[in-house]
Amino acid sequence: MIVFSLLGNSAMCLHIKQKWHHRSAIHVLFLNLAVADILVTLVTMCSQLVWEFMDREWIAGDLFCRTFKVCQTFTMVSSNYMLLAIALDRHSAIVYPLFRNARTKALITSAWVLSLLPFLINAYIFQTVTLSDGKTFCVAKFYTSSLSFVHKQVYMALILLVVFILPILIIIILYSRIIYTMWTRSGSLNRFRSRKEHFIDPKRKERKTKRECLNSSNSHISRAKVKTLKMTLTIASTFLTASTPYLVQEIVIAFGNPSLLNQNLVASFGIFSASNSALNPYIYFLFNCNTPFAEKIARSTCNCCLPVSTKTVNENEKTSHV
Repeated sequence: MIVFSLLGNSAMCLHIKQKWHHRSAIHVLFLNLAVADILVTLVTMCSQLVWEFMDREWIAGDLFCRTFKVCQTFTMVSSNYMLLAIALDRHSAIVYPLFRNARTKALITSAWVLSLLPFLINAYIFQTVTLSDGKTFCVAKFYTSSLSFVHKQVYMALILLVVFILPILIIIILYSRIIYTMWTRSGSLNRFRSRKEHFIDPKRKERKTKRECLNSSNSHISRAKVKTLKMTLTIASTFLTASTPYLVQEIVIAFGNPSLLNQNLVASFGIFSASNSALNPYIYFLFNCNTPFAEKIARSTCNCCLPVSTKTVNENEKTSHV
């Protein structure tokens, strides 16, 4: 995962940099997503791997123990919140195209700041503890009787709410509304076409055919928007698939009976929850590659939930502007 994530996200940064002169809001958002996923790889994955090899013994001092736990949580949440920022951007572009303004910087800044602020509390929660055998560990105060079990439950509820539950719910709501909007606009446009064709005369039909040929020259804009939506939906689905098992097990550990869970399964779900950071760049390249295989995958993805054809989206945009 570490190797695939570093290679994929680094290549994704270089690919976006090559397009920087023709960048759009989605390119800037995906560049920040790649940076966040690189931080997840370097700060969360690599540090955790080293820590596990050392049998969780801590040798870096109390200050770095607190800083380390803040950074670990911050990087993990920043990737999730960047996905939320992308969902907000797509929602604004499709549901409210007339009222969309240049707020990409505000979305990105909010995602980074909101990823850090709630978890500054980790600087207080975590500390180093030296056991009788002389070994030192970096642990939460819940395990040293400095804070009670109730405090642990409140802390875990906050973590789960901010890291997983809120982003997951908001992402589901935003993309559901996007799909609903596309369905309703598609139905309204089809009814409008049928009524219009009923009253149109033959000469106007000929002009209409010519006009459709002219409009097809702008269809690449609509195809790009549909492809971008499919890409963001796929990435969001990967995030939901990776995060949901880990969320359920953490709820059981914090508020249920942890003995019901298999320890190997707990460890596997913990690793799996970070896998979307390694998969995101490859999904990006799949939808931005011009090979026949990638084009076939891009066309077939989300066809069950996105009923609007490329041409319909193009005409929808014109109708909405009118």
